[in-house]
Amino acid sequence: GREAQAHANGRTVVDQSFYYILDATGVPVPADSRTYSKWYETADRQIAMDRTGDAQISTVFLGLDHGLDENVPVLFETMVFGGVHHEKQRRYTSREDALAGHAEMLAMCCEDKATS
Repeated sequence: GREAQAHANGRTVVDQSFYYILDATGVPVPADSRTYSKWYETADRQIAMDRTGDAQISTVFLGLDHGLDENVPVLFETMVFGGVHHEKQRRYTSREDALAGHAEMLAMCCEDKATS
């Protein structure tokens, strides 16, 4: 399982968490599965949302580490729905990178709208 893989890669117990929640200030913190499940039921995971033309750009906190073998958890994702870049996706390790990536995806979609 993930714990065995994490152990084999020399990661510490703290780094092995697969579940994360956002604390009151919006900072991701490791959580057990029960805490994560309860938090997820009512959490607002939306970080940013924009629409331009036929495209909707959404950035969310995933809550699950999608980094697999990375040393830093990959917890944020930007995805485009609709338009030329439908289903284009990027993932990030920090909220700051996610917001910057969201702005880049929005700009990319706006450029395409301007040239069509």
